[in-house]
Amino acid sequence: MITCRIALFPLSSWASCSVAVAFTARPYVDWLLFAATEPRPVEARGSLADAERTSVDIFQRASPSVVQVVGRTALGGRASLGGRGRAATSGSGFVWDAAGNVVTNNHVVEGVQTLRVRLASGKVAQGEKVGTAPNYDLAVIRISGGATLPYWTSRFNQEIKIDVRIGH
Repeated sequence: MITCRIALFPLSSWASCSVAVAFTARPYVDWLLFAATEPRPVEARGSLADAERTSVDIFQRASPSVVQVVGRTALGGRASLGGRGRAATSGSGFVWDAAGNVVTNNHVVEGVQTLRVRLASGKVAQGEKVGTAPNYDLAVIRISGGATLPYWTSRFNQEIKIDVRIGH
């Protein structure tokens, strides 16, 4: 006889094995009994609501200005990150104006020695820290590129009636 410690009553070895098999096999049995044999047809949703159309429009116009910001710091002593001896930070931001000012988070640029910015086009540019506001976790960095940079204009700011946060 095998004693089941959970229920504290004796079970035969056959019964113990049956209980173990039942618990082990249950997901497979459920799948066989309850799984759909054919895909569910997808019905057309219809047109978007006004708020949804506004969100899509804002995204399509603003997304080219979104960038990835990568900062690197040289570390003394022990090597990290695969033995390269450098630590990296990464975050998002957006190109604010044609001068190449990029708004990002302070924790991304804090303490870094070099900054690189990857644009939506895939182009990578060198960045330099212009200013920070640690209490608000904001920073501004500048990249070169001028008028060729897709930037977030104040026209978008006036049209936005909903809360939009880029990068979060």
